Amino acid sequence: MPDTAQLQPLAPAGSCRGSCNLRAARALDAHRQALEEHADAVDRWYAAGGSEQEFPPEPEAPRVRFWPGNPLFCGRCVANTRRTLLDLDVLASQLAAQSDGHRGRAASSAGEGRVSGTKVRPSVSPVTDVLDRLVGDLFDVEDEWRALRGYPGRQSNGGRGAHPRSRTIGWLAERLEDILGHEDMAGLPRRLHNWDRVLRHLAKDDRASTNSPARCACGERNVGWDDELHYYRCRSCGTLLNQDEHDRQVREEADAMEAAGAGRA
Repeated sequence: MPDTAQLQPLAPAGSCRGSCNLRAARALDAHRQALEEHADAVDRWYAAGGSEQEFPPEPEAPRVRFWPGNPLFCGRCVANTRRTLLDLDVLASQLAAQSDGHRGRAASSAGEGRVSGTKVRPSVSPVTDVLDRLVGDLFDVEDEWRALRGYPGRQSNGGRGAHPRSRTIGWLAERLEDILGHEDMAGLPRRLHNWDRVLRHLAKDDRASTNSPARCACGERNVGWDDELHYYRCRSCGTLLNQDEHDRQVREEADAMEAAGAGRA
């Protein structure tokens, strides 16, 4: 995932800390490096006398736009993070169901061929370990926010199964806007996006490699999921759409096509 914290000092004060500004920050970083290289070239030009070669041209400043934070993240990145958080619960449930099914089939097959009385080592799914670490990480986030706000401690009964996971995700989602307004929690979106990538990889979800049917505001149908930014991005003009904006755009286009078809009938 992108290290937005590293590039944040290059962004104007008050800019969103989310990945919506990552490309703009990188453009500024590239321009800064180009200016340093230009300064070195000018020094060499003067050292060589400066008369036999053209003065090094200054690099052109990039045209970038930064989305403001409110206070740390823009509304789009907050919505994107909330969608990712809620999707983690869905993905985890799907993976848990698949994992249980695989273990059941494996145990059944092993039992058919074994000699009576022999011991069979139970099959351990790596998915179970990943989901356990996911829930532990989510518990840590809840515990940290409770401590920052002076809330009572989290209920620790119930282990790390589906119900505690859903309860913690719901608790965090309900308070997410406040959480993302605190400086100590600014790394949470990238943390959740990392988990989203892990779970989708295990679930063999190919969303990141598929093109979208949505048409961008620039008129081109060149929109695709950018796994680094965790946004849909138009490859023609760079416009970003979060998951909710993208889904709304696809629905509106489908409704318009259906209405046009009904009008011709």
